Amino acid sequence: MTSTTKALLETMKILKRYIHFKDQSSYLTLALFILLTHCFKNFDTLPYLLITGPYGSGKTLILELLNILCHRPLLASQISKAAFYHVIHRLQGTLLVDEAEGLSKRFQNEFDMAVLLHGYKAGGFVVRVDPGKRKHIKFRCFGPKVIANIGGIYSKQLRSRCIILKTIEMEEGTDMETFITSRDGRQLKELASAIASLFKRKKINEQIKLLYHNFKPIEGLKGRDMELWIGTLVLAQIIDSEAPNLKLYDRVVKTAISSTEKRDEETFFKDWNAQFIMAAESFFPPKYSDSDTFIQADLIAKHAIEKVNPPFTLRTEGLGRILDRESILIERRVMWFKDEKGNPVHKTGWRIDVERLRRKISKFQKYIEPEEDPLGNQGVSISDIAHIFDNDPPKFKGRRS
Repeated sequence: MTSTTKALLETMKILKRYIHFKDQSSYLTLALFILLTHCFKNFDTLPYLLITGPYGSGKTLILELLNILCHRPLLASQISKAAFYHVIHRLQGTLLVDEAEGLSKRFQNEFDMAVLLHGYKAGGFVVRVDPGKRKHIKFRCFGPKVIANIGGIYSKQLRSRCIILKTIEMEEGTDMETFITSRDGRQLKELASAIASLFKRKKINEQIKLLYHNFKPIEGLKGRDMELWIGTLVLAQIIDSEAPNLKLYDRVVKTAISSTEKRDEETFFKDWNAQFIMAAESFFPPKYSDSDTFIQADLIAKHAIEKVNPPFTLRTEGLGRILDRESILIERRVMWFKDEKGNPVHKTGWRIDVERLRRKISKFQKYIEPEEDPLGNQGVSISDIAHIFDNDPPKFKGRRS
């Protein structure tokens, strides 16, 4: 294999043959991630891939493919907390976690969350105690990770470290695993060997480091989102230097912005705190701005809870804690109010920073009333580069460098 472009296109062709994604741009994202696993040590940050979809949509099949194509892969469906950080520390490769349904629950006991939260950054580590020697040990947890499940991820912090790819249900009677081993098994191994040989070359690693060092910020990607996508964007720049007609960098930028916005929108709708904050704001009339008057707390809570209608019990003080964390609740005080009949009642009153509350919910408004996307179709369709696949490209045989 002589170029990164050939590696990408051959990988995309294989993925397109076996996998059914909801969004066409997911083929490009996954192919670039596979290449990224072979050069990840050149970067300070990495994304996690979350592959989610209904039962029978090929999530395990994707991991089987990645188990051949990624750098030093390890596929695991069940792994203990202790084994989790031990494996990542020793592997220095790509961890593939299948059927990770525990991550879709609010309280999960299957995974060491500290490993996942710190493992997307180079130098990330956790400290654990060796029970036999009674001494602390630092375990490295940096490296590529792919998580597959049906329910997604509950933790907002962990979701912010993920690029989410969604699969769609495959046709009944399709046994694609058999095809992988019988028809394309040899080709996949040759492709994996060729990709590995490509990224062992000193020249390409020096090119990656130079582009990474000089990478400029992108409007629409900030903070952690920029950290997640920078590796694939650097690879896109390398491919553009080989095949400018693909304009891959622009495609990946659009895909990154679109993917980030979709993830944030889904995170918002999973975030009950955001829902309650918006419901509390709707208690106040549109032109109301008085932040000095105490308001009967249980009236605000009753309004918010009825509006959200959560599948769990939330008491008045629970809503108070949510508002307090956002610095919206200025002061609590037990005082006298009047009930509907005018009788005095002894209740807790809240003094609310209404202006701050409105500024807070303005950030959520785009998810409730989405505007037309100014970037248009953010994804990249396989048809955009279909002419490259008109004839099967030659099989690439790996060479040891």
